[in-house]
Amino acid sequence: MLKEIPGFPGQYATEDGLIYSDRSGELRLKPQRLDTKGYLRVNLRDDSVPAKDKQLNVHTCVLLAFVGPKPEGMECRHLNGNCHDNRLENLKWGTHQENMQDQIRHGTLAALRHGENHIKSKLNNKSINTIRWLRDDGCSQKEIATMFSITQRHVSDILRYETWKKDIGVGPLYLQDFLS
Repeated sequence: MLKEIPGFPGQYATEDGLIYSDRSGELRLKPQRLDTKGYLRVNLRDDSVPAKDKQLNVHTCVLLAFVGPKPEGMECRHLNGNCHDNRLENLKWGTHQENMQDQIRHGTLAALRHGENHIKSKLNNKSINTIRWLRDDGCSQKEIATMFSITQRHVSDILRYETWKKDIGVGPLYLQDFLS
């Protein structure tokens, strides 16, 4: 079901978290992209500012369309902890405290995300162990960087324990996982 997003005529949200526009006379799916915090965003035409798009989080569009305006002091909660899941059944306006409790409960609180659990992590614990093992086995930092599609500087930081500071197991056990 499509519902118009208040303040954005001809632009609609679905209960599944999709955003559409019929401003051109034809119903079209609007592209969504990730912001730096991992949330999906969409550009909507704001009629109050001529020829100017406004960027909104998709979850905000869905809640505005189906639930109504954001109550003062409230923010969007993703009930299952997946910030890419913008289905109406996963979204709810709530207090900051409720949102923080949700994040603690499902382990998505930024302060709790380190290593492979960090939202921007390209590597996991097995990769780190393998990187350290490969270096001990004689591979150059440049070769390792190429294997893992990271910079040589990142490899150097890992090997000097500047990042990924903990030893997380024994590398050779994971080499087959990496190579297969």
